[in-house]
Amino acid sequence: VKDLRPGDRVLAADDEGRLLYSDFLAFLDRDAGAKKVFYVIETREPRERLLLTAAHLLFVAPHNDSAAGPPPGGAPGRRALFASRVRPGQRVYVVAERDGDRRLLPAAVHSVTLREESAGAYAPLTAQGTILINRVLASCYAVIEEHGWAHRAFAPFRLAHALLAALAPARTDRGGDGDGGGGGRAPPPSPARPRRPARA
Repeated sequence: VKDLRPGDRVLAADDEGRLLYSDFLAFLDRDAGAKKVFYVIETREPRERLLLTAAHLLFVAPHNDSAAGPPPGGAPGRRALFASRVRPGQRVYVVAERDGDRRLLPAAVHSVTLREESAGAYAPLTAQGTILINRVLASCYAVIEEHGWAHRAFAPFRLAHALLAALAPARTDRGGDGDGGGGGRAPPPSPARPRRPARA
């Protein structure tokens, strides 16, 4: 994540839970020397692990006690919680292969632990407002426990980015689609990788 640059595309998800590549716009927080306490959120099936600061938002599935589970991709009903409020047994969204197609599926949180790390802290912002880190769907936002409000608050920034992209069409040579919206769908079953791989 720390090596992302504007124009890179990273795997994200839209409001309906469909996977797509979205433009990386900027870092909302970037501190390479930070020593912070992270919440380590782990799932068992599939086995994934994500480290987030306490106030970073993570999407959880509705009806966590339902045997049937929530719909794939988290729409409708997915909500964002502070990482500090996620508990074992709740379900987060992970990328899984099913019927030859990559999609978001709910996975039960197995454990939540605390760890102090000095590897730095990074909060990337994408055009979609979501990002896949270690195959787990997270919001790009923190501090306000309402993903929708935070995403609307950054609408002027996304508009400025789209206008700049429209004025600089050569940017598409770096993998962007030129519309600044980051709306390129991930083709199943194996989406093409961005030219400069991002660890997301």
